[in-house]
Amino acid sequence: RDISRPECLLISMSLRYLKNQPANKIVTLLIVLWFCGGLLWMLPNHGSAGLALPQNLLAWCVLALIALCCALFSPRWKVAWPLSTYLIIAGAALWSLPLLWSPLAAWQWNALPKVLALWGLVGIWLLMLKSIPCHRMRRVWLLILVVSALLQVGFAVVQLSDIAHLTGGRPYGSFQQVNVLASFLATGMVCALWLFLRTRQRLFVCISATALVAIPVMLVLVQSRAGGLGAVAGALVLLLTAGKNRRRMGYAVLLLMAGAGAGVLTLYYGPLLIPGFIPELVQKDGSNVQRWYLITLTWQLILNHPFIGNGYGSFEALFGQLSQQVPPGMGST
Repeated sequence: RDISRPECLLISMSLRYLKNQPANKIVTLLIVLWFCGGLLWMLPNHGSAGLALPQNLLAWCVLALIALCCALFSPRWKVAWPLSTYLIIAGAALWSLPLLWSPLAAWQWNALPKVLALWGLVGIWLLMLKSIPCHRMRRVWLLILVVSALLQVGFAVVQLSDIAHLTGGRPYGSFQQVNVLASFLATGMVCALWLFLRTRQRLFVCISATALVAIPVMLVLVQSRAGGLGAVAGALVLLLTAGKNRRRMGYAVLLLMAGAGAGVLTLYYGPLLIPGFIPELVQKDGSNVQRWYLITLTWQLILNHPFIGNGYGSFEALFGQLSQQVPPGMGST
C-alpha cells in the first residue's frame, strides 16, 4: 500500500479507530467515498432544486445506505441519549406543528417535503448515535468534512483558472451555487476549528490548521454574505466555549485572521498581480436594499401571527400579497 497518498492516509487513519464494529467500517467508508469522491462530480442537469438535482438525489441515497447500515448493526441494548437529543427532538416537533394548521392543502403539500426531510435527518442521526458510540470515530468524521471542504477549495481554484467562462464570475465548486459552496466551506471551517481546539493528534492539528487558513481565503473570494455570517457565528460560538486553553485559542484566531487577511488582499490587489484569475469585487448595494425589503416584509408577517405563524407553505403567497401594499413591490428584482 502506498500510504503516502492523501486518500490512503485518510482511509487508514479512519480504520485505526474502527475497533470491531461493522457499522463503524461501513459508515466511515460511505462518508469518505461520498464527501471526498462523489461530491466532487458535477452530473449534467437542467437546474431546478430538490431531488430534481442529481447531486441531492445521490446524497439522500448515501444517507439511506448509512441508515440501513446502522439499522442492521444497531446494538440491542438501550442507549442513554444526551440531553441535547431530547432538545433537538422537541425542537423538530415544534418546528413541524405549523404544518397542521396551514389553511390550504396546496400549501401543506408545498411544505411537506421539508418537514419529512427534517425528520428523516433526525432519524438517521439517532440511528448513528445508537450504532456508533465511539467518540474518536466522530472526530474522524469531522476530519473527513474538513478534508472535503479543502477539496472544494481546490475545486474552486481550478474554476478560477478559467474565470472568463465561469457563470457569474465567482467559483461555486461542485454545488452550482455560490452561497451553497460558501455554506459548505463555513461548515468545514467550523469543524476544523473544533478539531484544532479539542484534539492533540499531530495529523488532526496540521490538517485543521491548514483549513483555518485556506478556507477563509476562499470564503472572502466567493464574496457570500451567507457563508461569511455562518463562518463568523460558528467560530464565535466555539471560541467562547473553548475552555481554558488560551494559547490554542490564540493560535486559532491568528490562523483565521491570517486567512481572512490574505483573502482580502488577494481580492483587492490580486487582479493587478494575476489578471483574469481573481474574481471582480461584487457591488452589493442594490442587493442589500432588496434583502432589507425581504427582511422587513417577513418581519411584518411574523408580527401578524407571532406565536402560531401563518402555516407552512404559505410564505410565497402571503409575501406576494403584502408586497402589493408596500413599495417597491414584486416589480423589483
